[in-house]
Amino acid sequence: MKLLIVVMNYYPSIGGTQSFFKHLAEHCVQQFGYEVEVYTTDSYYGPEKDQFKRIVPTEEHINGVLVKRFRYHRWQRKPFLLAQKTCIKLFKRSSNYLSIRRTGPWSPALDRAIRNTNADVIIGATSCYKYMNYPLVRCKLKNAKPFIYQGALHFDANIQEQNITPSILNSIKESEFYLANSLYEKEVLISKGVHAENIIVLGIAVEHNVSKLKYNLSYHPQLQIAVKQPLIAFIGRINELKSIDILIKAMPIVCRQVPNAHLIIAGDDNEYAARLKALIATLPSSIKDTLKIACR
Repeated sequence: MKLLIVVMNYYPSIGGTQSFFKHLAEHCVQQFGYEVEVYTTDSYYGPEKDQFKRIVPTEEHINGVLVKRFRYHRWQRKPFLLAQKTCIKLFKRSSNYLSIRRTGPWSPALDRAIRNTNADVIIGATSCYKYMNYPLVRCKLKNAKPFIYQGALHFDANIQEQNITPSILNSIKESEFYLANSLYEKEVLISKGVHAENIIVLGIAVEHNVSKLKYNLSYHPQLQIAVKQPLIAFIGRINELKSIDILIKAMPIVCRQVPNAHLIIAGDDNEYAARLKALIATLPSSIKDTLKIACR
């Protein structure tokens, strides 16, 4: 079995999607003996970021996985960002159509490689990128491949806000399987016409073997927390999509059941981080003292 994974960013780029697919790719090699290739961009950051840092080399083997990195154009970011802002100003909402065309990635070499792959199966992630329309265009290809769609869709609890573009939804419907992160994601997609038997709730696993985590207890004194006190950590993008405010609001419940529990939130400093700090400030001192937010 030869498996192709197409993902916007991959190790040594850091992030949840990068970590998930690195583990998946290496597991398929080591446990099942699959031949696995990863097609990705040569960037540490996604195309929605202002900064760019190139990853070299363009091709290498990492733990048995062949990783091929492709360059992509970034000139379209500013004009499509302006169009997106205009859309928001005029219609009071953003446009997923413009967003996907802004992020791309616009890489002719990557597009050709995907079209001409000799892999048996393609897995693509995530829904916000242009190459995820493969299920809609493969009918034009001589060697069309089965496609597994990993969308990582973040649906709002409010039914009225569970937006998904027709092109993304149609691409999901045309895929052989959809990998969902949660049962809720699956339920929403079923309500939108995706066949239940084509959706697999894979989830995002965490390492349960503590000995493999290489957990460094020196962090406790740095945070002025006793070693035996339970520590909950959120480390990642501080973004509304992550609903970190719900985690903070849950801490009074956690502390009632685990009185010594502490929460640390670490990530990038931004407007949402400022709102989280303001939210923490409204909590009772007994709860507020268990929360720490570290941004850079």
